[in-house]
Amino acid sequence: MGNKMKYYVILIVLLPLIVFAQDYEAKSGSKRMRIVKNPPIVNFEVSYNKPVSNNILKAGEINDFVISITNKGTGVAKDVYIDLTSTDFDRSVLKVVYTTKIGDVLAGETKDVTIPFTVSPDLNKPVNGMLKFKLTEKGEYDLTEKYFPIKIIPSTEQMAYEEEIILNSDVDKNIPITPYKRPNAIAVILTVSRYANKDIPPVKFAKHDGKALREYLIKTFGYDPDNILPKNENELITYGNMKNYIKNVLPNYIRQDGSSEIFIYFAGHGAPSVNNKKAYFVPYDADPNFVSDDNAYSMDAFYDDISALKASKKIVVIDACFSGSTGEGEVLVKDASSVLLDVDESIGTSIDDTNNIVMRSSTGQQVSNWYPEKNHSMFTYYLLKGLQGAADLNQDGTITLGEMKSFINHQDNGLPGMARRKYGRKQTPVISGDDNNVLVRLR
Repeated sequence: MGNKMKYYVILIVLLPLIVFAQDYEAKSGSKRMRIVKNPPIVNFEVSYNKPVSNNILKAGEINDFVISITNKGTGVAKDVYIDLTSTDFDRSVLKVVYTTKIGDVLAGETKDVTIPFTVSPDLNKPVNGMLKFKLTEKGEYDLTEKYFPIKIIPSTEQMAYEEEIILNSDVDKNIPITPYKRPNAIAVILTVSRYANKDIPPVKFAKHDGKALREYLIKTFGYDPDNILPKNENELITYGNMKNYIKNVLPNYIRQDGSSEIFIYFAGHGAPSVNNKKAYFVPYDADPNFVSDDNAYSMDAFYDDISALKASKKIVVIDACFSGSTGEGEVLVKDASSVLLDVDESIGTSIDDTNNIVMRSSTGQQVSNWYPEKNHSMFTYYLLKGLQGAADLNQDGTITLGEMKSFINHQDNGLPGMARRKYGRKQTPVISGDDNNVLVRLR
C-alpha cells in the first residue's frame, strides 16, 4: 500500500509537467523533431511561376519555384526555413537560393513563397535529377520534405545563337602587343547579347565586342587576364549579377591604397523609363517596357557606385542607346510616344574627376548603330580601330583621349559620317574627360 501511494504521488507530480510541457526534442536516427502539445501539421506543394511542361527546364531559362505551405495542425510552426539540396544538379547548372526563411506559419494558415532560379545557358547535354525541398523549424527541427524530379535540356535555339565567336574583322587582327603591364588594373566586361523575354531583339554583336575588347585589354593595355571579370565570358548578366559585380566583386579586387585602375564596359540594350525619364541598362532578365529601380540598373545609380570606388583612374565605356530602339532601328519600348522616350541627359552622365574617362556610344535620343560588315557595333568598331593605332594622329605612339575623340567623332571619316551614309541618321558618341589623359601607349 505504501509503495502504491508513492507511485500515485510521483504520477500526480509528473502529470502536470507532461500535460503542460510545450517543447522538448526527440531524436530518431538522423531526424530531429520538436514535440509540442498542439503540434503543427505542415504540408506543401511545389509549382512554377511560369508554365513548365513535364518539369522540363531549358538552358538559360529564368523562372520561380512557388512553394505553397499549409499548416493543418493546431499549433504554430515556428521560424520555418525551406532548404533545397540536390546531388544531381551542380550549383552552376541550377542557380537558386538554397535556403529561404519563411517565418512563422500559424495554425490553419497558407503561405506562398517564391524562390527565383536561373538555369545555366551553357548546358550541352540533358541532365536528370531530383531536387529535395525540406521544411524545418529554426533550421534544425524537421517538419516535412519532398523530392521534386527535374529534367534540364539544352536549348537548341540558344545553342545555335551561342555558337563560337569568330573574330575576323580588320580590328580583330593585328592587335598591338605592347610591353606595358598593369598588374593593378581591373576590368569588368558586361555584355548582354540576348534576353529572357524572347520578344526583345538580341544585341547581335555584343559578345563579339566584349571578346575583342578583352584581347585589347590584355595585349595592348597590359591587363592581367585574371583581373578581367566575369571570368566566364558567357555568364548571364542579370540585374543581380550586374549590380553584384559593380558593388561587391569589383571593390574586392581594388587595392586599398587607391592605386588601381578600373575599366568598365557595357554592351547591350539601354532603355528610358517612361515614368521618370531616367536611363536604364537592360540586363538579361529585365523588360525594356517596364524598367525601374526594382529590375534594372539606372545610369545615375551606376555612376554613383563607380564614383564611390577609390581608384587612380576610371574608364567607363557604354555601348548602348537609351532611346528605346535597337541598332537596326527596331522599337524596344512598345506603344510609347517619342516625347515619353526622351531621356533627361542631366541624369547620370559623368564621373566627376578630371582623371576619369567616360565614353558613350550616342546621345540619349539617338540610336547606337550596328556595323554588320565588321561583325561589331559601330561605336566599338571605331574604338578598337582607334586603339589599333588609327587614333594616334600625331604618330608619337601615345593615344590621348583628345585624339580618340577626334578620330571617332570625325564628321566624315569617323563614326558620324559612317552612320549618316549607312543608315541616314545621326549618331554622335559622347566622350568626356581631360583631352590630355593618356588612354594607351603603343610603344
